[in-house]
Amino acid sequence: MLNRASMDSIQIFSLTLSGKGLEIAPHFTLGEFASHCGNDMVMVHPKLVTGLMALREWAGVPVTINSSFRTPLHNSHVGGAAKSKHRLGQAADVTVENKTPSEVAAWAEGMGWGGVGRYDNFTHLDVSGEGRRWDNRSNPSL
Repeated sequence: MLNRASMDSIQIFSLTLSGKGLEIAPHFTLGEFASHCGNDMVMVHPKLVTGLMALREWAGVPVTINSSFRTPLHNSHVGGAAKSKHRLGQAADVTVENKTPSEVAAWAEGMGWGGVGRYDNFTHLDVSGEGRRWDNRSNPSL
């Protein structure tokens, strides 16, 4: 199970010191988790990385991280929730080639991800809490 991530496990990196190309895990680099606002600090929870590695193994293709860590300012700018797990390095919005957001979400729910959100073009995954599910697709019947 991937839920119940503790705050004390969060890893904090500096893009300047570590470099965007630092391999966090096989197939994932630090730059993929960085806030899109240009902030030097990157927070990454190890359980998030473990879960994304499992997702890649299940899918058999690369996982694209559209958004992971967000500074409070960046999170506000993109309309993220005030208590977004992105702000703590515990969440990622992902796309997977040849998989719909619903397929990824169904897999994630079976794997025990804490938060799973279905959107039109991506799936939100996070490792905090337990069993939070939502559907923000414009046409949920698809």
